Amino acid sequence: MIGAGAGAIIGSFILPGIGTVIGAAFGGWVGSLFGPTLDEMKVDAIKSLCSSFDDYWGRSIRHVIEGQIDSALRRQIQNGKDRIHRYVSRYAATVNELIEKQAAQAAELALQKQRMDDLSA
Repeated sequence: MIGAGAGAIIGSFILPGIGTVIGAAFGGWVGSLFGPTLDEMKVDAIKSLCSSFDDYWGRSIRHVIEGQIDSALRRQIQNGKDRIHRYVSRYAATVNELIEKQAAQAAELALQKQRMDDLSA
């Protein structure tokens, strides 16, 4: 492609019109003999970009993202532990409250039984 463009420019200087067409054809043919085609250059550029991206990913971005994931995971684990601790604390307080109510009711029943025994005696 580069050869065709250069040939067209040179052909236009020598003989505008027909020289442009002949120069483009000749330049394209000569260019294909000595250099890579545009498609080959595209493939090489893409390979180079992919390689550069992989290198950049491996050196810098990957570590940042992994660090952020680790940090988020640690926060989630801590949040889970905090929720469990709050639940256990509320559960223990509820159980203790029920035990105290039951003890008060047992004492009240014992007192009523004592009164009933006193009345029947």
